[in-house]
Amino acid sequence: MAHYGEGQGKARPDTLCKDYVQVLTGTARHVMMVRKKANIALSPAECGERKLYQELLFMRLRNIPRAAGELEAHHAVIKKPESQRGHWQEIFGNKNPLHIEIGMGKGRFILNMAKEHPDVNFVGIERYSSVLLRAVEKYGTEEFHDLENIRFVCMDARNIGDVFEKNEVQKIYLNFSDPWPKARHAKRRLTSAEFLRRYETVLPPGGTVEFKTDNTGLFNFSLEQIKEAGWMLRAFTYDLHHHAEMNKGNIMTEYEEKFSSRGNPINKLIAERK
Repeated sequence: MAHYGEGQGKARPDTLCKDYVQVLTGTARHVMMVRKKANIALSPAECGERKLYQELLFMRLRNIPRAAGELEAHHAVIKKPESQRGHWQEIFGNKNPLHIEIGMGKGRFILNMAKEHPDVNFVGIERYSSVLLRAVEKYGTEEFHDLENIRFVCMDARNIGDVFEKNEVQKIYLNFSDPWPKARHAKRRLTSAEFLRRYETVLPPGGTVEFKTDNTGLFNFSLEQIKEAGWMLRAFTYDLHHHAEMNKGNIMTEYEEKFSSRGNPINKLIAERK
């Protein structure tokens, strides 16, 4: 079986061919090719895993041609987010704390957070317009359409400092982020020291990052990076759903529900900027 990064965590099999096995990482967002012996059959359990990850990848990456136009017309999608830097309180019309989710996927987590916490403003960030459209469509359903404390942005997280002013964001959520399993791509991981430095440009001292993943290799990497970046590790667990304190009030993402239903433990950490 192929291994994550530099020997951390296991990748999962997807499709077999003569010389390679194509594997999907723990979030089903990133595909890589790993050398494998020819003609190795998958067990029934592995076939089940393969089907799950194929479904998740399709859910994540399918292109929707109408996405750009619909997002442009939607009132809750901020079209030129750079122009709002330092002015997010004006957008929401109040001085409530601002929490953001980077890589929000189809929006289940952040929409439910906005519903549960009306005294907090939320911004969902998603790089892919087709994925963001699904979140916006969910926002338009009867359950969420009257929420006034949420906005959406289609952008690359590397530019977060261009969109939010220093100390403007109080909390950042990272849920099942792309692990970028190759070692040379480590700086692209949203929990790398490089990204933590980016978060320091928008979070005040005491501001936090909350991270969930089923990928233990990525989780161990993240724990190391938090220390390297000089942040404080407030809490962590390798089995969120069996940790009474950290699981209190937990809202599951689409990925989290699917992975945990298969018996995969979910890792979570809370890191604080010093």
